[in-house]
Amino acid sequence: MLAVYAMAFYGAGDPIKLIFLRAPGDVAYNPERIEAIRESAGLNKPFIEQFGYYIWNLLHGQFGNSLTSGRSVWAMVSAAAPVSFKLALCSIILTAVVAIPLGMLAALNQNSRVDYTITGTALFLWAIPAYVAGPLLMVGLIVLLPMIKVPYGWGGVFDVRIILPLIVLSFQPIALIVRQTRAAVIE
Repeated sequence: MLAVYAMAFYGAGDPIKLIFLRAPGDVAYNPERIEAIRESAGLNKPFIEQFGYYIWNLLHGQFGNSLTSGRSVWAMVSAAAPVSFKLALCSIILTAVVAIPLGMLAALNQNSRVDYTITGTALFLWAIPAYVAGPLLMVGLIVLLPMIKVPYGWGGVFDVRIILPLIVLSFQPIALIVRQTRAAVIE
């Protein structure tokens, strides 16, 4: 954590100046105003003091405000957390429902075409990172074969927009549990 904070502290760029660069054209670049903002944010203090203040605030649940939107970071995270937890729970359920029966099927048909197909597919899925699978599935399922709509927003667990993120989140866990279930049943 210290290394990442040090890179952000000593890296190029001033966050306050970046805010002014992103602001609409009518906002004047005023050095006194920049210094006042820097003072109120504590950015004019030495590195170790800023880091200590950062850790203190983290431990007390004070995450500050977003530099881009100005909203409380805690409010932004707490608004998105329930959706993330629901999506994760759906992914766990899908993984268990798909992976355990496939692993058992592969084990019961050991060294057959069924076994090789299931374990080969599991190894293939294990090798695809989520940041590759997501765009590929979006192109495949939304652009080439318009089977689903673009997954903007959250309509609940039973909404069709959950399919794409659910598949992407479940790829690698399914592959892992298929292989583990197969090995456990064979033993």
